[in-house]
This record gives sequence, structure tokens and C-alpha cells, in this order.
Amino acid sequence: MKFKIHHTIFFAVCALGFFSCTKDNYTPPTVALTGALTYKGEPLQFQSSQVGLEIYQYGFGKVGSIYEAASQDGTYAALLFAGNYKLTIPNGQVPFKWNQAVPGVPDSLSIALTANQKLNIEVRPYWMVRTPVFTAASGKVTATFKAEQIITDASAKSIFQVALFLNKTQLVSSDGNQHLVEVDIKNGAITDLNNISITATIPTNIVPAQNYIFARVGININGIGYWIFSPVQKISF
Repeated sequence: MKFKIHHTIFFAVCALGFFSCTKDNYTPPTVALTGALTYKGEPLQFQSSQVGLEIYQYGFGKVGSIYEAASQDGTYAALLFAGNYKLTIPNGQVPFKWNQAVPGVPDSLSIALTANQKLNIEVRPYWMVRTPVFTAASGKVTATFKAEQIITDASAKSIFQVALFLNKTQLVSSDGNQHLVEVDIKNGAITDLNNISITATIPTNIVPAQNYIFARVGININGIGYWIFSPVQKISF
């Protein structure tokens, strides 16, 4: 990448010939590109850092992409230089479909970045968690929700399992480091997609002790492996 090579050489010369040279000579990027991955304007909910975007800058020859991972609430943020960019979502095991101008080749968006810009990116999830409700009583959390199938054509995917996750912090997902409790129901045991109920026991050994827990439910999509979640909710007990 020409940009990185030029600055590497510059810093090396500074270090050898000018001991007073500091990183103040380098102007960092200051233009923010922010937004969310959405479906009909609603931000999708993922596992933190599991879904990523690739951003390429035009005019620098064959260079690698800038990778930005979406947060668990579907938002992303990149700090860039002013210029023209291409944004794409690479093929991968994501719980949604991204546009493909040519089958098998992910589409891209052209971005002229001159000032801070917010750009929401519409995608089509295979499934969505709908109307989640969490209640706590007698040392347990019960979640009720609906599973709505969004993609119903030949590329549709079935549900592998649904689950309720509890954690002591706001970072909640299927990752073993991001939940204290997981209770799942496999697809064959789901009797009504419009009335799913899962109950989990609140851990009594949380250190330090707290009178609240964070919860979210998720849908694991068959053949994908990744989850689509509900927003995280704080529950007092």
C-alpha cells in the first residue's frame, strides 16, 4: 500500500537522521463513516465483532481493505481520510443476504467521503426475533418471543435452534465468554414459532453480587452457524 510504504520510509529517515522527529508529523484520519446494518430501517442484532465490512479506497492501486466489525447492536464506525471509497460485505456465514450483482460476487457501494457521514446498510435477514418479553421471578428469567421468517424463496434457511442467554455485563451472545447461562431449544422441539418461551435460572455465584442480569434471545440459522438476536435487556430481580 503506497500510503503505508511512504510513511514507513519517512519515519525511518527521521529516526536515523533527525532524532527530534516525532509522530506529530503524521496526520491521522479524521472523517467518520458510521451507520448500522438494518432491515427496513431496524438495526440488526449480532454477536459483537462477528459480522464485518470491507472498505477500499480508490486511487491507491491494488491495496488491502480496511476491515470494520459491527457491534452487537448492528452499528459500525470507521475513521477515514476524505476520499472515494468502496464498501462491501464479503461472502461469509452471516445471518442475512447482501446484494449480489453477479451470483456469488458481493455487491458494493461507492462512497464519496468529504465530511462525517452516516450510512445505514439494508440487508435481508433469514429470520428476525419479534416482540421479545423478559420477566424475572423466583430466581429465574423467562423470555417469550416470536421467530419471523423473512426470506422464504429458494434460498430460505430453517432454524437450527433458539436460545436464551444471560450475562452479568451488557455483552451477551452465544460466545462462551459472553454469557453465564445458555438455555436452548432445538428446532424439532419448537411447537409454535409465534409463541416461543424459554426459562433460565439466574446464577447465584455472580462476583461481585448484583441484583440485575442482562439477557437476550437468539435464533441460530441452519447451515449458517451464526445467530440473529434480540436487543440486550437489563432485568432487575
